[in-house]
Amino acid sequence: MVPVQLFPASIKNYLVATMACLCIPGVGALGYMASQSFGEVRENMRLATLVEADKALLIAGNSIRANRGQAQTAIQAADDPAPIIAKVEQANRKDLDEAVAKLAKTSLVDRDALIEAVVRQQRMAEAKLDGMKAEATKPKAQRSFAATMPWYDAIGDIEGALVKAADATSLAVRLADPILADLQGFKSTGWSVRSSHGSQCPVLRPLMASGKALEPAQIRRLGELRGVANDSMAKLRQMTQRPGVSAELVSKIGVMDSQMQASNAAMDAHSAKLGQGTSPVVSAEEFTRLCNGPFTSMLSAITQSLDDMVAETQAKLDQAWMRLSIIGALLAALLAVCITSWRGVQNRIAKPVMALKSALDVMQAGDFSQPIPAPASPDEIGALSGALEAYRENALSLEASRRDRELAMLADSQQAANVQRLLGEVSVIVSAAQNGDFSGRASVGDVGGPLGDLVSGINEINAVVNGATSEFSEALQAIAAGDLTHRVDTAYRGRFADLKGAINDTVDRLSSTVKTIQLTSADVGLAAREINMGADDLSKRTEDQASSLEETAATTEELAASVKATAQASRQAA
Repeated sequence: MVPVQLFPASIKNYLVATMACLCIPGVGALGYMASQSFGEVRENMRLATLVEADKALLIAGNSIRANRGQAQTAIQAADDPAPIIAKVEQANRKDLDEAVAKLAKTSLVDRDALIEAVVRQQRMAEAKLDGMKAEATKPKAQRSFAATMPWYDAIGDIEGALVKAADATSLAVRLADPILADLQGFKSTGWSVRSSHGSQCPVLRPLMASGKALEPAQIRRLGELRGVANDSMAKLRQMTQRPGVSAELVSKIGVMDSQMQASNAAMDAHSAKLGQGTSPVVSAEEFTRLCNGPFTSMLSAITQSLDDMVAETQAKLDQAWMRLSIIGALLAALLAVCITSWRGVQNRIAKPVMALKSALDVMQAGDFSQPIPAPASPDEIGALSGALEAYRENALSLEASRRDRELAMLADSQQAANVQRLLGEVSVIVSAAQNGDFSGRASVGDVGGPLGDLVSGINEINAVVNGATSEFSEALQAIAAGDLTHRVDTAYRGRFADLKGAINDTVDRLSSTVKTIQLTSADVGLAAREINMGADDLSKRTEDQASSLEETAATTEELAASVKATAQASRQAA
């Protein structure tokens, strides 16, 4: 059976496929686990927002219920209930705004509808608050308890909208996590206790103020509310026996139970006095404190269950973040290992093998000039590269030896031809030298050895003789032309040096003789000029003397004539 070969023509593709088979499953598995962990993180963050919204809705519901009782009590008992009503209005608006803001951050599908219901009931209650404010302006004796009921019922409608929204958040939490569902049971049951117990107060409040006896319908209503509260409380006590319930929650439920029983006992004691007169059985403030007494412990127990839900959600969120971080780190490490391994395979196997293949292709084409690429590491492929490089160098050495032999053979034939050519040139040069022509030169070329040295010596002799004779000839021609400044300056040796000295001495002596002649000629010329000047002077003096003699002769002649005339006159006178 012939084994199946993948990528038989390319080891690079085979290595790519191998690395993919090794890395992709691990990366895929860790990637899937990372996506699952990221989903858990998002889910726990979603649950955290739901629990926070549930807590805010519960706190807002409890706050507005307590505040409406406080407002009714202020209408009944306070001299100026307006500040209390304004404070209640501000507190209700603040708690409701916070609850709506937390609800808006949840992922509930009907979130907008739930928010709209709460906001709508809030507007309606605020509109009915004007009646409360108007009633608060009346004197205490003229105020009517019935006038507060429209606003009181509107607050109940807001509570209903809040409870509906809280039920939606609770349901989403229950469906997502069984542990949170169990804690939601504490919250819903605790709220049932708080709602049922608090609902007794509106039934008893008017009767406590008037002292009237309970009617049968009111007795049934109080019994129903008391029964629901007691059943819910018994359920809470039973739930605290489950494993995993926090000690804080168990303790707060115990406090809640004891305070509720004490409040019920006090209510029963006051209810027993109804129908015995028309005066108030208990003051409005005292009855409000009696009603609101257990609310703090009830709210504390309920919020503790919500805090436990928040802690559970945060713990799961931290675990999810931890898993995501670990899986992310493992994924990053695996990717780094895969990338590093892939680069190592590329650099140490794939690329060197491809480079060797390219080098072999070039060598197969007969070109051994390109060196084999240096190995990345001294492994098996590095040893193979070294062996191929040694093979290439040996091949180059063999090729060089072959070429050397061919060149040697060619050089021998060329050498013989060059020797014959050179001998012919030497013969011509010697013949020309015999005829007085020393300008010939023989080209040595590639001819070496003694023959080459001999020819080079002949060329040097010719060059020296030709240069000397040419320079001597120029010097003698200059002497013949009367130029006694031209000298032979080139340094020669032997007979040429003697000849150079004789020529230069001749030039020097001729130059000295000419200078002597020139000096003598100058002296003769100077004497001639002096003689000439003396002759000229003598001639001038002679001319002057002759002129003087002529003047003397004339004077003598005049004197003679005068003497003669005098004599004549004397003779005449005689």
